Amino acid sequence: MDKEDEIIKKAIVRNERLKLKQFLAEEDELAEPKKPWWPYAIAAAMLCVAAFSFWMLNETETQPDLYAAYYQKYPNVVSPLTRSAAEVSEKEKLYQDYEKGDYALAISGLELLKSDTAFLPCPKFDGVGRI
Repeated sequence: MDKEDEIIKKAIVRNERLKLKQFLAEEDELAEPKKPWWPYAIAAAMLCVAAFSFWMLNETETQPDLYAAYYQKYPNVVSPLTRSAAEVSEKEKLYQDYEKGDYALAISGLELLKSDTAFLPCPKFDGVGRI
């Protein structure tokens, strides 16, 4: 009896597999063919290129304009201006010239005072003045 049961089980499994194969084959025939994805990828790439080139070509502000619009001079933290200063030293005069915006005079004063070992000029002021 055991051999007959095994043979029957195998026959049923084989029959079920055949039915499943036929069902899947029919589904594959009825299934909608897949659309290719590459035309959409090409269209998306072309759209990105067009948007980027439009953005780059229609840029209204140039770098010098942006620099001029957002430039802020470095604040005078070494020797700020005071109203009550009766006597002004050369060092304070130098920083006052920088703060007033007379950068050429401030740079020339820095050049003269660089030889003085007691005065260590802030190189940041020299660099910002030259900009």
